[in-house]
Order: sequence, then C-alpha cells, then structure tokens
Amino acid sequence: MLLFGGRQAGGSFAQLLAFTLIVLIVVDHASGWWLIRRRRAARRRQAVPTCTAVCQNGGTCSGSSCSCTSAFTGSTCQTPVCPTGCRVRKEIHDMTQAERLRFITAYKTAYSRNDFRTLIRSHQDNFNTGIHNGPHFLPWHRWYILQVENVLKRVDCHVTMPYWDWSLVSGDPWSAPVWSDAPHYFGGNGHGRCISTGPFRSGQFTPISGGCLRRSFGGSTPSVPDVTRVLDISAASVSQFLTDIEVNLHNRVHCDIGGTMCSRSAAEAPDFFLHHDFIDKLWSDWQGKSSAHALDFPPGQLHKNMPATSPVEVTPYHVINLSTQPGGVCVRYQQPQSEIARRLAAALKVVPQFWLPTHLPCDQPLHGTVDAIKQSRALLHTTIKYKFVQSNFERGLSCKMPTPGEEKPSIGSALGFNLLTLERLAKQQ
Repeated sequence: MLLFGGRQAGGSFAQLLAFTLIVLIVVDHASGWWLIRRRRAARRRQAVPTCTAVCQNGGTCSGSSCSCTSAFTGSTCQTPVCPTGCRVRKEIHDMTQAERLRFITAYKTAYSRNDFRTLIRSHQDNFNTGIHNGPHFLPWHRWYILQVENVLKRVDCHVTMPYWDWSLVSGDPWSAPVWSDAPHYFGGNGHGRCISTGPFRSGQFTPISGGCLRRSFGGSTPSVPDVTRVLDISAASVSQFLTDIEVNLHNRVHCDIGGTMCSRSAAEAPDFFLHHDFIDKLWSDWQGKSSAHALDFPPGQLHKNMPATSPVEVTPYHVINLSTQPGGVCVRYQQPQSEIARRLAAALKVVPQFWLPTHLPCDQPLHGTVDAIKQSRALLHTTIKYKFVQSNFERGLSCKMPTPGEEKPSIGSALGFNLLTLERLAKQQ
C-alpha cells in the first residue's frame, strides 16, 4: 500500500509539474505574441507621425512639412509661384470670374498701402502739371498704370490691369455686366450719389479723400466708328492723334461715367483704370499699324522729362515701347474675345474687298455693295451705329469717279471699324 501510495503521490506530482510547465509555456508564448504586437503597433505609429505644419493655399501636410500645389512654394506654401514673360492685360469681360475677383481683392488690399495711396494722390496733385492736355498725356498715364500695377503685383503677383472696351457696347454701355452688383464686378450707378451695389459700395470702400465712390451714368460712350476715325489718323499727324484720343475719347467717357470719375479725384475710382487701360490699349493699337506709327511722337518731345515720375526721371521714350517698359517689364494687350467682338470678326468675312463710297467707280456693280452692307448691318446690329455707314453709302450712289491723285477711302473707313483689328480677331477664332 505504501509503495502503491508512494507511486500514486509521485505520479500526481509529476502530472502537476507537467501541467505547470505547459501553463508556463503557453503564458510565455502568449506574452511573446503580445510583445510582438505592441512592437508592431509602435512601429506603425512611428510610420505615420503627427502632422505639425500649418499649410496654406491648398497645401497638404506631410509630417513636419507641406506638399504644395503648383501655384505656391515655401515651407508652408506661403509664396506664390509668379508668372514669367509678358504681362497680359485682358478686357474685363474676357477674364474668368476667379481672375476678376482676384483683381478686386488685390485692389482693395493695396488701397490700404502707403505706396498705393501715394500713387493715387499723385494724379490729383499733378493734374495741371502737364499730364493732361498735351503730348505727355498718353506716355505719363502709361507709366502711371504700370506703377499702380506694380503695387498690385506686390499684393498678388498673378494680377494684371484689366481694361473696359466701351466702344463695343456704346449703344447701351450701362447694361454691360461690368456694372452689375456681383462681387467680381464693379457695382452700378449711384445717380450722382454713393453707389450702393458691388464690392466698392459705400461701407465697403472709402476713397482716399473720404466719403464714398459716386457715379452718375449718362449718355453713350464713343462707338466703334468713333474709335476707328481716331485710329485711322496717319503717323504723319501724330499731334492730331494725341489730341483726338484725349479730347474725343478719353475726356468724354470720364464724364459719361460721372460722379468721382468726372472730377480731379478721378484716380480714386477703380473705374479710372478700366478706362485708362483701354485708352492705353488704343495707343498700342495705333502704334501697331506700322513701323512709322510705333515710335512716332511730336518733334522734340520724345526725350523730355515727364512730371511726377520721381525718384527716376522718365521720358516718353522710356515707355513708348510696351515690350520694354521701365524695370524690364513687357506688357501685351489681349484683343477682346467676347461675343460682340466675334460678331465684328465675322463681319470681315462678308465685307467686299474693294473701295467703297464716296468714290465708288462707275463701273463697279452697286448690288454687290448693297448686299454686303446689308449683311454687315445684320451681323453688327448690336454694335455699329449705321448712320455713318448709310451716309457714306448714299453719297456713293452718285457714282463719282475719283480725280487723279485723290485718295480713295478704305473699306474700314466706310464701314466704320478697324480692319486690322478685325483681321487679328478673325485669326483668333
């Protein structure tokens, strides 16, 4: 019994020992897996570190740095990647909504800068120092637009000055979208008082001299024929061109818009630059007619210092070529791309390529002229004032032969628009 009992006790102990070893092995195995899992989790946490960078302008955070879009660079995507090459100035209606909004935002931001406000004041301070009513009118304002644009580009380097081609909508200029109350346009009429719509309305924009931006729309702006008659002035008559573009086109639109624009403080209105940029474009269009036009300027005036361009004295020669402006800047005006501009381009395809009244040769069939004018009028009915066309056509019915040496009017003159401009537009369609 003792032997048997001893064996029984010994067997039980061996079983207990075996069981304990098995438990220890299982526990140790489980602990090992637990440690492995903890280590793997720790490695995963280290592989996806916490983002510490504050990214701007659409950049995405990657650890302690930012991954930027193509338009920005820098540790937090704070620096814009600025465009290179010529600055392209567009007609206000040809800009995208985002481009217009960007311009207006930059303009309102710049308006609080001392350098910008000094420039705005300089126009009023030097109003009667020779920047108007003389040969310095066009070159001084070209320089002035450039200086204002330079400040805008310090705020947002993607911004360039837009222009408003009021000749395309001369029949009803105040219904143009530019005067709508959308945040990406310029607001409407104030009827002689403060404007109450758009981003420059009272309470949202304060001119430097205080008060509010005023407008008083009235009349119609110069038409395409009006502009063409000025652009048709020859290079030999450059003084006449300078007078006509300032008096007959520039001055009139200032007071058609009215309010602030029809005062010595006109430069305080953002509309000022829409208008003056177009006047500068017209000078560029005239310069592009020939090599004689390109550098033509009144004798003795090209190298005379212009007023109020300090700290560096600037002459008309420094700004006469848009591709080499002060500071090494190149500027180019994009021709209008709007529906009305396309109508003008389409008109070129139906205009006959022969001389029109008042010197229509007697052997020229009149029916072709009649058909062409009817087609042109149908295409251009929203744009062209036809009294000019009709009066020329009716005078041509007399079938007058030109005398020897008498200059025959071009078809552009007869129809009232610039064929060179239309040819450029047609190529862009």
